Amino acid sequence: MSNTYQATENLPVELQDLISSFCSFDTLRSLAGVSRTFQAVAEQRLYASITIRTYERKESVLTTIAACAARASYVKSLMIDYYCLEPALVGNLVRALPHMKNLRELRIRLGCSIGNHHTAMLDDILSGAHFNLNVLFVEDHLDLRRIVEAQKYLGFLGVYETHTTAYQDSSSSPLSALSSLQNRCLPVVGLGTRGNVRGYGRVTLLPGLLSLEQAQSLDELVRHHFHIGENRKCSPGSDPEWVTTVVVHLPAAVDQDVFEAFGESVCRAFLNTSEVELVMNCGLVRVLSPLSPTWATFHGC
Repeated sequence: MSNTYQATENLPVELQDLISSFCSFDTLRSLAGVSRTFQAVAEQRLYASITIRTYERKESVLTTIAACAARASYVKSLMIDYYCLEPALVGNLVRALPHMKNLRELRIRLGCSIGNHHTAMLDDILSGAHFNLNVLFVEDHLDLRRIVEAQKYLGFLGVYETHTTAYQDSSSSPLSALSSLQNRCLPVVGLGTRGNVRGYGRVTLLPGLLSLEQAQSLDELVRHHFHIGENRKCSPGSDPEWVTTVVVHLPAAVDQDVFEAFGESVCRAFLNTSEVELVMNCGLVRVLSPLSPTWATFHGC
């Protein structure tokens, strides 16, 4: 037994990782208690993807990560969807995030109740050099422009519009500040609840930040990052089929081929859309409906 155990301990890291890839969650937990070597191997998988939702009572996971920088470094994907906010959870979050150097996908929905102090701390962390995110979903009370400018490798931005009902018009949305970003190709989807009690029935898009390739495949990007598909879960409260209103922020100029491809993708991504708001650079809002003569033009029909 001793020789077998020692031989297993001395396996190359790649083989240890391969072995752990076949283990269930419970087996990984047991494996983590075998030795220090296997603890590291198992915990890299145990903490690679973490989801914390209201009423699931998994806050202890974040507490564990906040207390150990090594475990925090194992996290690649983190989703926190929490309504009954507890100060301890936010405190652990801001302590753990700076140590998540391998974090690539982050989704946080905490509500405005986190307060200005913690909001400022999250702004600083997400704008720092702690990690390079590929996918980010956050709420609109954060400093979106600052975060986007700092996250150079960001490939998709989702924004939960917590203040949607308070906007005087669509042009006052925090997303409008992103429409002037220069030299950046970034799909941005704002998620608003106006007119839909089930979830996010209103989305905001910025075609001016899309390349032609991104505009053509926007529907695929939406479905992928909303996690729609077999054995995959949606982002909190999101489903493209719930969307009935699409808000489009237009900068001073958008390439015609990009806009046409964008319109076709919107039609494919949000099949139940009944209204499109075009928000011009000057603040003018134009509403299109299925009865509008320009509706077919927008959809590329």
